Amino acid sequence: PHGPIWDWNDLSAFNQIMQEVGELGKKYKCYSCIIDPCITENDSDVIKYLNESGLVFKKNAEELQTIQARNNYMLFLNGRNEEEIFASFHKKWRYNIRLSERRGVVCKVCGKESLDDFHGLMAETGKRDGFAIRSKEYFESMLDSLGENCRLYMCYSQEGIPLSGAVTSQYAGKTCYIYGASSNENRNLMANHFMQWNMIQWAIQNNCELYDFQGIPFYTDETHPNYGVYRFKKGFNGEVVTYAGEFHKIYKPVINKIVKIFLKLRWFKNDLYRRILLLASKKKEKSVKQAKELNTSSNKNQKATENKDN
Repeated sequence: PHGPIWDWNDLSAFNQIMQEVGELGKKYKCYSCIIDPCITENDSDVIKYLNESGLVFKKNAEELQTIQARNNYMLFLNGRNEEEIFASFHKKWRYNIRLSERRGVVCKVCGKESLDDFHGLMAETGKRDGFAIRSKEYFESMLDSLGENCRLYMCYSQEGIPLSGAVTSQYAGKTCYIYGASSNENRNLMANHFMQWNMIQWAIQNNCELYDFQGIPFYTDETHPNYGVYRFKKGFNGEVVTYAGEFHKIYKPVINKIVKIFLKLRWFKNDLYRRILLLASKKKEKSVKQAKELNTSSNKNQKATENKDN
């Protein structure tokens, strides 16, 4: 979540917020406070004021150097109906959604009884893509706390096999795709495309202004293993929105500097680990594909030989 929230024109309100945050900082012996307001990189007036208020701001922070992704992919609905939105998708994405339906994939809103299936997919996805996952209890708490403003979507095959899942929130005219997971198997059923369309329909039905696909790390680097995230989301014909990023209020400069060094090392390690896992996954997929092609070719040659003998 972004915050804090205040009337951008009432700077005294922000000063009061930060004054009270400072009191909490003293009480809990904090070394710094990080805020990430919901402003874009083009909101120059607000950025200027925050800088002048004594907050440290690093413009154009690199990927993985902020807690939340600065670059999000968003679909602005602009009052369009389902037919208009669907028609705006890339033709291959429209085909994949219809294909998923034809192949019997079922997408439904589930309760906490389906969290075992969802968390199993999360574990599978985390291992495949190289990221840590939340506990099952975290998602239980999220669904309980947000109530009707939060949904667990699950896609199942005709045989009842979990294919994909997502936790999505909806509030104040905005629907957010927060957590997503998918199986390594049955990817030809295109469950992810179908699930996204179901969640976008929820946004349309409740007159939301936008559907937020959330982060697209490294979206400008086609060689990066994470580029596929952007390529998938781009097919829904939205646009990239870049937030300003984080502002830091430093209370203890020496400790803050030490922590920053540690975090940089950890971010580098995590990114390297993620790259290795993604590359290994792609290599495995390539090997499986080559084996299938070799098997198909071998079967064709065998049939040709049998026909010739006959």
